[in-house]
Amino acid sequence: MYKLHRIEIVSSKICKQIYVYHRAGFDLAIDYTREAVPPLGEVNAAWVSELLKEQGLH
Repeated sequence: MYKLHRIEIVSSKICKQIYVYHRAGFDLAIDYTREAVPPLGEVNAAWVSELLKEQGLH
């Protein structure tokens, strides 16, 4: 029961974050084609690159 409740809380928080992200216009204001400032570390850069490739964006 606790795990299910925890998942629901996390899911709710993520939904709220996505809502705020779109309402604030960050998806339009941030140029995701440019390198991050400050630059990502090697591990995070590789992770982001893989995510973008999976989505056909890199």
